[in-house]
Amino acid sequence: QMSASSRRQQQNSKLVGKSFRSDRRKMTPLEPSEIATSFRRICNRDFHDVVDKYHTPEQRQQSRGSEIYTFAVQMNDTLDAMEEEHDFQALNLPACGVYLEQFVCSLSRVFQWDPILVSAQAEQLALGQDKRQGVAYMFAQYLLGALDCATDPLNLEFFGVPQGLVSCEVMSQFFNHVDPTRLMWYQAVQ
Repeated sequence: QMSASSRRQQQNSKLVGKSFRSDRRKMTPLEPSEIATSFRRICNRDFHDVVDKYHTPEQRQQSRGSEIYTFAVQMNDTLDAMEEEHDFQALNLPACGVYLEQFVCSLSRVFQWDPILVSAQAEQLALGQDKRQGVAYMFAQYLLGALDCATDPLNLEFFGVPQGLVSCEVMSQFFNHVDPTRLMWYQAVQ
């Protein structure tokens, strides 16, 4: 005879496999060059789309093709990109990553995903997946993916929990306690 918690886990496993899943949302890594033009310029030496904002048409005509002109245009465009990205570059991205992971783990605890993950983990160990990957998968597929497809995202229920409402509350509680100065390498000087 099965215990009530075993039956619930079995039902939850069936639910997870079939409903509220969105294949539209895929987790893809971000490359620094995709979000920071200055990184692309400096680290990848990618200057394919530089714009000369500082020379007159006559100067461009006279200097075009010379090494010093090309260097000046690339340098000016890179410095402009660095100035535009100043606030982003001031972020301590590893610290941001830690806070975001803590947030997702908090959601996981509130949504009580652990029993689902423990039962799924036994099946996935052979594939090299761990609980952390399971949480990321649940977050992307069953929370964000479900909210993407829901007609009423705030009240969409998954295992009896309104996904949108609970997510909003957890997000407010969590991020209201984060000290923004802990996420900055340095403060902008005006």
